[in-house]
Amino acid sequence: MIRDLRADLGAPDLPVVIGKLGVGGEPILQRVATGNEEAKAMSDFRQAQRNVVEETGMERVYFVPTARFWDDRLEELRNLKDRRANQRRKEGLPEVDGGLLPTPELSAEFVSRGGHWYCHYDGSAANYVRIGAALARSLPDDVKEIQPDGTVRWQKRPKGR
Repeated sequence: MIRDLRADLGAPDLPVVIGKLGVGGEPILQRVATGNEEAKAMSDFRQAQRNVVEETGMERVYFVPTARFWDDRLEELRNLKDRRANQRRKEGLPEVDGGLLPTPELSAEFVSRGGHWYCHYDGSAANYVRIGAALARSLPDDVKEIQPDGTVRWQKRPKGR
């Protein structure tokens, strides 16, 4: 895919950043040890991503671990919400929008942190921002310049490149 992308764009030196799938954070490895099949698949996928960089020998391809940005508190709230919803279903109680956590404060915290699907990093904008910044910072200096405040300024592309 990387070779095809570079060829299609006529940019043989195009830098490519691969962000490690970070859903589930680092604790995913603990779940692998318990025999969790979903966690095993996630771990295998992460290793395959790393292998693209380590085994292909392609230049200007970078791998950035992102699992450290996972919001453990948001996952804790989502798990609580899911357990509560499952219990309500088991007891034959109706679904309750906005009230699936034990208190309004917890519900508000869940929504303010993201409150979306697990596979979408629970919808955490903070998570996406941290991942994006890490990906940008991993690019070589001929592509970007880090400003004193930590922001990234993109270099102008030289003519003919």
